[in-house]
Amino acid sequence: MRKNLISYFFLFFLLTALFFWIDLSDIKILFKIKVHEIFYSIIFALIIYFFSGLMYLLTRKHYGVKINFKDIILLPAAMNFWGFIFPFQGSLFFTTIYFKQKYNMKVTESFSINIYLYMVNLIFTGFIGLFFAISTNIIFSWFSFICLLLALSPLSILIIHIIFYNIKIRQNRLFYKIKIFYEKLSLNIYSLWSNKKLCVSIFFINIFKILTNICWFYWISKILSFNLSFISITLISLFMMASIIIKITPGNLGVTQLLTGGMMGLAGLEPESAILITLLANATTILIIFSLGLISNIFYFKTINLFYLINSKKD
Repeated sequence: MRKNLISYFFLFFLLTALFFWIDLSDIKILFKIKVHEIFYSIIFALIIYFFSGLMYLLTRKHYGVKINFKDIILLPAAMNFWGFIFPFQGSLFFTTIYFKQKYNMKVTESFSINIYLYMVNLIFTGFIGLFFAISTNIIFSWFSFICLLLALSPLSILIIHIIFYNIKIRQNRLFYKIKIFYEKLSLNIYSLWSNKKLCVSIFFINIFKILTNICWFYWISKILSFNLSFISITLISLFMMASIIIKITPGNLGVTQLLTGGMMGLAGLEPESAILITLLANATTILIIFSLGLISNIFYFKTINLFYLINSKKD
């Protein structure tokens, strides 16, 4: 509970910082959005949820778990609901509870799927960011360095695995348990990357997801009267998708805006436009989270008492 209170306080701090970063006149633009435009924005978000659900379907099939077609939309919605209520990896906690309860799926398998899908997003973001850096002659910059780290993110799993493998300490029981857990986790991630058919499928689904996200953000930029280039929209879309790996505020609100705006600033583009576009996108997902996400949670667990679920799984 204390961690969640800290995250909500941190959210207030970040939103306050954003308020002073961008002009008040720019923020007022968001309140001029019409109801039917919000509806169209929700449609875009649901399509993206659909692609996310497809990726969860395929990755869990890798472990012999077959989810239903209705789960393709409901699972991402429920995950985001938990991620908003419990900011510190609540979505990961949801998948762990649900799939262990219904399919007896191992914790390391659920963790590995999430990490694998995070990496797919980071790789796409990193390589497209590097392409932009090369084409605009900013290859020797903080922007290109960060993009390089994102593109090479799978190596971090290998490096950490090698470190744990070569440490032979058994006296510390806690460290030994962490080591065993991570070794199993890294082997599961490796098995996902080794499945070429799965990787190709995830690759193409992710392309469609990114293209949908770009269309969504392009549409948002138009209703906000921004005149942004295609590459600007693409980078905003990718960095927002990549920002989900840092989960310290409800729905990643505030963090997404600072990271996306900051990266756009490093790229020499317009950070204010990125902040406002992602704010509207976050507002759209919040509407889905507290409607479809809540309904999904009740569908899966037959209760809205999340604290009861957490405590019951600890017993």
